[in-house]
Amino acid sequence: MSASDGGEREPGAVAFRGVPEALPPLTDRLESGAAGAREFERLMNQLLFVHADRERFVYVPADGVGGASGGVAHDGIPGLKGLVAIQFKWLRENIHEGANASEIRTTITRVSRSSRKGKRVKHLIIVTPCDLSPSESGWLHNLKRRPGLTIHHWGHAKIEQLLRQCPVLLARYYPHAALPLLEGFDGSDFFKLAQNYRQQVAIAHGRLKTIGLPPETVRERDSRADLRLRDLFIPLRLIPERAGAAPEDLARVLAAGGSAVVLGDPGMGKSTLLAYLALLFAGGASLEGYTPPQNKIPLFVSLRDLVRTQKTQDDPSLLAYIEARARDRLQLPQAHRVFFEAALRMGEAVMLLDGLDEVGGEAARHRIATAIRTFRAQFPSCPFWITSRIYGYTSSIRLSGDGYAHYRIGRLDDAQWLHRSLVRDPDPGRPG
Repeated sequence: MSASDGGEREPGAVAFRGVPEALPPLTDRLESGAAGAREFERLMNQLLFVHADRERFVYVPADGVGGASGGVAHDGIPGLKGLVAIQFKWLRENIHEGANASEIRTTITRVSRSSRKGKRVKHLIIVTPCDLSPSESGWLHNLKRRPGLTIHHWGHAKIEQLLRQCPVLLARYYPHAALPLLEGFDGSDFFKLAQNYRQQVAIAHGRLKTIGLPPETVRERDSRADLRLRDLFIPLRLIPERAGAAPEDLARVLAAGGSAVVLGDPGMGKSTLLAYLALLFAGGASLEGYTPPQNKIPLFVSLRDLVRTQKTQDDPSLLAYIEARARDRLQLPQAHRVFFEAALRMGEAVMLLDGLDEVGGEAARHRIATAIRTFRAQFPSCPFWITSRIYGYTSSIRLSGDGYAHYRIGRLDDAQWLHRSLVRDPDPGRPG
């Protein structure tokens, strides 16, 4: 249940032979405004994590040196000794003119005044999506800075080098360039695949499954009907585990953006909750009080099905299961695990892991809980939602201290039951 190490060849990767063709700059791949700047920052952080793993140095993102868009290497990087600050600037051209020049000067001033643990920054690397022209390079070289601070620039050439060290992200932005590096990858455009994937998820989770619901909550005709989940779902109230805490609306919990373990008795709607979240993040439903981020990739996993599948598959990893499920059940034969790993690396996925208590005995639950911890540590930018029955969530598998909020599903009140009834049958007098 682990992703590949970004510093090594990806699973199924093949050796590349020959001189690779030069890539167009990221300005041809990302939006020009604030959204592009945020994606550029996320991408560069991921590429630097991979680079740090390969070169055996420690990179810490957004350490506050010179601003939030960047990070530091406290003990240097290959070729640069001492404290290194790295700043990402989504400046597409003419960094030596107007507002762009002012932004660069401000960054240099802030970094010149910064220190960490008594150490002053020795090297500042300014990263922009394009290589510099001779006039831009000359201007940057001649900028005033404090003595002892050296300024460096990384542009498109360096970014391309870092991308080729991480075929998963290379495939996201330059799919054809990644073809020789990834076995089984057909060069599909990730952004079109994301759109198709979300559509199929919305279809797969669009209808309520009544299996497992208490008989008294499902009328006979509804048990045979094709019920739309977005119409029937009642936003749950979640009760935090901490003593004396008041119940919280689902919208509020989602808006907090963290990870959660949701506990409940059989039939309380745990699986339905995750199915609804998959539908919500896929764009197939709405929730009053909460607007999900655009283009999220919901990854719904039945942990019981995962364990059953692992017994018969050569590759037991979670990414392999997600890929197989997309190909077989969502009818996306072009789906490849690198698509899902890229979404996880970029913080665009939402993990929905259903039924931790249903994977088997205590030993099996402990094994899966450990695997979840490891997987989440690899992709800390993504929220994880996990469900379990209360009695099966024992101390040996508890995900405490891992950044999870713990909730119990509250019982429906009379108003919610009335809402449910009206949604099912807005005209009670209509013949069944």
